[in-house]
Amino acid sequence: MNLLVISNYRDPVSTRPEAELFIRLHRQGVRVTIMTYPDAGYIHRFREMGLRVIPFHPEKKRHGPSIQRIRQELIEGKYDLLHLFNSKAITNGIPAAKGLSVKVILYRGYTGNIHWYDPTAYWKYLHPRVDGIMCLADSVREHIQGNMFF
Repeated sequence: MNLLVISNYRDPVSTRPEAELFIRLHRQGVRVTIMTYPDAGYIHRFREMGLRVIPFHPEKKRHGPSIQRIRQELIEGKYDLLHLFNSKAITNGIPAAKGLSVKVILYRGYTGNIHWYDPTAYWKYLHPRVDGIMCLADSVREHIQGNMFF
């Protein structure tokens, strides 16, 4: 399995559990590629453990050059999964995956601010291209399910 993760690993303390999860998956045989900010504090650990790191992270939401950069990597890397962890990653990663066979997985860590009547929610968590959402708690899952209009 080939996995592309786009997340912010600048703070090695707050992102440690997430980062170590991907290191463990790598040890289990999953081909994990991390796309993060060039100055991310966890880059050295990822590389030390044998993960491929791409020093890039979108700086803006729905940014054409960022979408193209991610799409190029998705095509060249032949990824099975695209895991997106923050708003900038999500709003660029979803359109980058358009028309490709890659599964798009999002992360949601808190309840609230997702409403079926909010058009911007369809750029992220309610987008039909999203194949799954990893929720931090059952309350988050229930909130999202309660706002699924279609």
